[in-house]
Amino acid sequence: NFLHQEYALEENPAARIRIARPRHREIKALSNDELQAMLAVTEGQQDALNLRDRAVLLCLADTGCRRGGLAGLTRGQLSLAGQHAQVLEKGGRARRIFFGRETALALQAWLAVRPECRYEELFVTLTPGRINPLGAEGISRICKRVKKLAQVDGPASPHAFRHRFAREFLR
Repeated sequence: NFLHQEYALEENPAARIRIARPRHREIKALSNDELQAMLAVTEGQQDALNLRDRAVLLCLADTGCRRGGLAGLTRGQLSLAGQHAQVLEKGGRARRIFFGRETALALQAWLAVRPECRYEELFVTLTPGRINPLGAEGISRICKRVKKLAQVDGPASPHAFRHRFAREFLR
């Protein structure tokens, strides 16, 4: 275009080229039915594994935070009474997330059975003798395992929870 306009090219060779428009992709969000099926798998069970997994799923669904932000969440950054937490997400940015009563109750139930250890992270692994902070990959594994138990066919990654949160927020 520049050469055609500035240097008086007789014909613009780029004028015949059609630029392909990217196709609109369907956003892979978790549906409400899929979320309910996944929560049903952990409901009513009082063992530490199910209480932790339920708290993780509800946090993802209720806050829209990234898996890394949730994995790095510490007990000191959590306010159950105020129903909010301060998470560090992508790029080290701090963000306040808010959650509802059901999530607060799930977090309270998890904290009641959370093993004592030297780590401040809210979510930890439950391997006997080797308690460690639950990393971002651990959050993904929880989603994958509960998805399989709930026999959910659609996407159920932590990012699918984030898309679901955005969709529900806009509604």
